[in-house]
Amino acid sequence: MSSTNNNIPNQKLEIQLQQFHIHPNKIHQFQQFATEFALISVKHPLNIRFDVLQEISNPQLFFFFQIFKHGGRSLFEQNRHYMDFQKDVLKFVCDMKNDEKQEYDSIVTENFE
Repeated sequence: MSSTNNNIPNQKLEIQLQQFHIHPNKIHQFQQFATEFALISVKHPLNIRFDVLQEISNPQLFFFFQIFKHGGRSLFEQNRHYMDFQKDVLKFVCDMKNDEKQEYDSIVTENFE
């Protein structure tokens, strides 16, 4: 069961939430790096939304919130831009073991605009 989201009626969406724990002395550089990555990523035809979030109580903790049309996540992860990001992000993170990527399927989506 799903509703209209961004003029996509009744389409199953793929949602990804990825967490990054950043070195304290690299927070500003990561903000710039993440912004550049997000601006390029939203141009992918199956990427609907890409938010970069920073936790207020722990500024070292960042989250990427992405929404893809059905099948878009796996295609996105095959492009050169994403593969380069996976390699380059290592210079910012404290410990890759503690960084998580969780994937979700949409059950109900609604555009609240």
